[in-house]
Amino acid sequence: MSARLVIDGEVAAPQSLDFAALRALGDQLVEPSALLSGREIVAVRLETLLALARVNEHARSLVFESSEGSYVHSMTLEAVRGCVVIYRVGEAPLPRGLGGPLRLVTQAPARCGDIKALATIHVSEHAHIDDADTERWCLRTATTGRANVPHD
Repeated sequence: MSARLVIDGEVAAPQSLDFAALRALGDQLVEPSALLSGREIVAVRLETLLALARVNEHARSLVFESSEGSYVHSMTLEAVRGCVVIYRVGEAPLPRGLGGPLRLVTQAPARCGDIKALATIHVSEHAHIDDADTERWCLRTATTGRANVPHD
């Protein structure tokens, strides 16, 4: 079974992207890796993926969840610049040992670090980021299976 990246929530065109769909997207980022004997690491910009899903204008944040649900984190939509989803090494899917099959790599403003085994990006109209940095956390709801974050 191939890994899928689901983008849902406050979007006009929800997505479920497998390896072939990610590979077919334009705007691929390719970089040789000294750590992987010169093999190329390939990624897609998070902005490209969100544009594909057509994020609604009232959306304010993103909630990311790993495939097994053990890791959930959020960031504001403004923080996505420079973030990428790595999905392959050379011609093969990114191995689990490198955080695959899908790995979100963030930039400093996102403040959530890399998310290994990424499975879901939920776009929300709620501000899930606590500007005071008091470590808000996400909760999974049993009825929807989607990640939710407490908000005021």
